[in-house]
Amino acid sequence: MAMHMTGMSNQGMMNLTPLQQQQLLQQQQQQQQQQQAAANNPQQMLQHQQQSQPVPNQQAAANPNMPNPAAPNPAAEQQKLDHIAKVKTLLWPLKESLIASFKTAAQNFNQNGMIDFGTMKGTETNVPRFDKQLEEFYSICDQIELNLQAAIGCASQISTSQRHVPSQVSIARQEPVINQEIMSYPNYVGVAKTQVAYVKDVIDTLNDAAQNLSND
Repeated sequence: MAMHMTGMSNQGMMNLTPLQQQQLLQQQQQQQQQQQAAANNPQQMLQHQQQSQPVPNQQAAANPNMPNPAAPNPAAEQQKLDHIAKVKTLLWPLKESLIASFKTAAQNFNQNGMIDFGTMKGTETNVPRFDKQLEEFYSICDQIELNLQAAIGCASQISTSQRHVPSQVSIARQEPVINQEIMSYPNYVGVAKTQVAYVKDVIDTLNDAAQNLSND
């Protein structure tokens, strides 16, 4: 195979100019030297390959305009789940919507008065509709109401949990708990069963009420 390749290379070199033949021989000699060096010292060759490969951090440092993956922000994630924070963010849009509603109402009053006095035709109306602006205002109010109700429900659940399970629960199921501030696992299971039974009673009551309403 090597003899065949050598013959092919010799035939190809016959078609080249003397300068091109000299350059090709130099390239072949350099490749042979690199192969011999790699065979004698493979670790050095591996280090050379690792150094030749670009590191992602170095690429980012070399190109600051390259987009980096955004790191998760725990504060932003917590704010998305905080209902009070949502209400605070909705206060400014509520104020702007209320001001826009007053302006739209004033423009509509002025336009209707001009139409009544005959100074303007009804087809020349170019004022935004008041009902759409009022609908936007009520939409923001509904969002604030839902978030406040959710916040009140969360606070009620927290207070109920602290009242029924005021202390930590022990992971051990059979070992006695020496620390009185930690609830034993059997007691915690009893509290959970009581809560499940209470929820089932509520569901049964609601189903009975729905059936009574449908029968009536």
